[in-house]
Amino acid sequence: MQVADMTYLLDTRNRPGRAALIQYKESPFDSGILSAGGADISLTLPKPSQGFVRSWEMMALVTASAIVAADKIFLTRISQDFSTGTVLQYYFGLVFAANDVIPMISGRTSLVCVPGGGGLVLQGIDPIIIAPEDNLTVFVDYSAPVAQQINIRAWYKDLPI
Repeated sequence: MQVADMTYLLDTRNRPGRAALIQYKESPFDSGILSAGGADISLTLPKPSQGFVRSWEMMALVTASAIVAADKIFLTRISQDFSTGTVLQYYFGLVFAANDVIPMISGRTSLVCVPGGGGLVLQGIDPIIIAPEDNLTVFVDYSAPVAQQINIRAWYKDLPI
């Protein structure tokens, strides 16, 4: 065995083989109905297994109850130790009826969601890759919570690293 062969074996140990690299498929995610606990709803999305990253291809928030102009919707990426984070998507000042679909990642929708009746095209951010060390969280802050509910639906792929 050559030194180059040993180096290759050390560099590739604990990595999936070629067969695992040719059958990527997107998997669905459905949070089910989430209810406000107090004034907000917060959901940290599931993380990939060690040795993988998760590519979130599409995500939408479905309103099970109405959202008013004073409510805020966030999609954030936060480090494992919560020391740093980034707001990836933010909606505020918009009105959504029950069963409206709000794009968070990918997707577009045209809704009459501006107070006063104006229409607006909403677009999610581009697909994002999240490592096991990151937290991807959807947070909805209600100004006057009264039995508010949402559902998060998404598609993702786990990719070996």
